[in-house]
Amino acid sequence: MTTAPSVEEQLAIVDAELNRALMGTTKFNEKRIPVVRGTFARLLNNVTLLTSDDTDLPILEIGSDGALASAKVLHKLTGLEVVASNLVVGGLADKVGDYPIRIHQNDIGALNFPDNSFSMLYGRAVLEHISDMDDFLAECDRVLEPGGVLYLDGGPLFHSPRGHHMAVRGPSGTHYGFGKMPDLVPNWCQLDSNEDEVFAHLTETKGVDADDARVIAHYIFNSPEQNRMSASDVIAAFERSAFNNLSYETMQMKKFVPPPHLVEQYGEFDLITNGLAYFVTTGPKSAEPVATSVATPAATPRETTSAPARPLWRRIAGRIKRSILR
Repeated sequence: MTTAPSVEEQLAIVDAELNRALMGTTKFNEKRIPVVRGTFARLLNNVTLLTSDDTDLPILEIGSDGALASAKVLHKLTGLEVVASNLVVGGLADKVGDYPIRIHQNDIGALNFPDNSFSMLYGRAVLEHISDMDDFLAECDRVLEPGGVLYLDGGPLFHSPRGHHMAVRGPSGTHYGFGKMPDLVPNWCQLDSNEDEVFAHLTETKGVDADDARVIAHYIFNSPEQNRMSASDVIAAFERSAFNNLSYETMQMKKFVPPPHLVEQYGEFDLITNGLAYFVTTGPKSAEPVATSVATPAATPRETTSAPARPLWRRIAGRIKRSILR
């Protein structure tokens, strides 16, 4: 009987595949390697992946990256075919190489596949982009085979310090992303101001080009690319779903101290939680899940902030291991 590989052995596969797919391409891709590795470390520490010895059904990656790096890792870890889906698929076929990866054009909120089509659903950085979470999770349940595995994560969530989720290019050609925005807009500006106030702040205080400032301000408050959900909103949607055996981790920006008036309005949990990772293994109902917090950016471990209390009638299970992002 073949012994299942350890998490350390699986992470060695992850490292090799990420280096093969991303190293030496662009500086942006190279910077993503430890981030994507962290995603797989979280996944492998919380669920046991099905392999080609267990099933012949493929894996669906929801929102595939442009290099198909995650899809390639998923195949190497399981031996299964991967369906790489995205709304924009231009150029993805050129990245397939010798991997059994199928490209599928699909909106993130609608899974146009038959029932019980997949052994696993994997979606990295997707939870903040799904417009109707209830319908989406119902679709996930429909297309996942009994006994299958689901992994979904996302962030920063809208109520967190940088929940504006800025990633846009202005008319001037300047790209305004996560790295640039902390110097330009106050934390929680999306909750504590409006579009006109952010525009005025950018132009009058920060000297941002007016056309760029208008695009930024409009994106923060009106972009259809984010659903403006809080961590509690997402957790509640999973509780309403048909999934039973589930668990989750929270990623929290504990170095930020929310303004008291926002704490009173929204609660501290949602104001510092900028990410969620959900693990689902389909099966019978069991015990209640336990939330684990991970401080981000990496820091000395701090006291865990608990998630909102789970309803007693909702008995759902899963195993969460405490980990601190490094």
